Amino acid sequence: MPLFSAAAIASENVTLLNCRLCELLSNLRALSDSNEQIAESLRTDCPGDPDLIEAAAENVGVIERKKAEVEAIVAEIRRRGLEAEVPEDVRRMGKQDGDDGKGSKEEAKEEGYFL
Repeated sequence: MPLFSAAAIASENVTLLNCRLCELLSNLRALSDSNEQIAESLRTDCPGDPDLIEAAAENVGVIERKKAEVEAIVAEIRRRGLEAEVPEDVRRMGKQDGDDGKGSKEEAKEEGYFL
């Protein structure tokens, strides 16, 4: 299931859904770690580096898409009567210092928040 598709998720067997969920969670955590490293570099070594800022912004978009797929898979697993949860660390991704996670990319760049 390389691309998010509600129809594909609904038609997949639950074992494969769980495998995809694990893969997505691993990807999300790696992207989050990457953005933390980028943010640290922007604070210390490369303030204002446009390539790092762009990479962080791209990661945020990928994180949001993958989170949507995680939520869809969890909903489908629950719909089938099984237990599934979006882990707390994944639910918090995109939120910083009370932010609702819906700020603009420009606000994120100005404040140095990338997740």
